[in-house]
Formats: sequence, C-alpha cells, structure tokens
Amino acid sequence: MGKEMIVDTEYAGYVFVGWATGRFKTERGDMMPYANMFVLSSVSSYEPDDYQAVCMKAEKRNACPRRSGRIWSPETG
Repeated sequence: MGKEMIVDTEYAGYVFVGWATGRFKTERGDMMPYANMFVLSSVSSYEPDDYQAVCMKAEKRNACPRRSGRIWSPETG
C-alpha cells in the first residue's frame, strides 16, 4: 500500500479501488468461487426525503457475472 490516490469527484464513471477472490461454503456445503471488485461511483442526483448523499459512494460489485463465468481482474479487464 502506501500509494496516494486522488479521485476527481466530478468524474461520472466508476473508480476501481481493489478486488478480492476466493471461495465460500454454500448452505448445501458446496464450495463456490467468488470474485468482487470495489469501486467508487458518483452519487445519484435523486434525493428522496429520507436519504441524502454527496460526492461519491463505495460499492462492492460482483466481478464474476453468472452469464459469462469469466472472472474480472485488473490483468484481464
């Protein structure tokens, strides 16, 4: 670690900040692979009465879409 990261809060896309992969045990006892990526995204302009957000929000996204079965990584894109 130890690297500085500067994020432009005006950027409307996702900012990749990291990823994790491994296996977890299902309720049936099977081991299933997982892959997640962590991103920052700009908040929506939608403002309901009971919620308020500014700048960016952190999200955990599934990096292994079930349709393709391909795991995303920084190396494969």
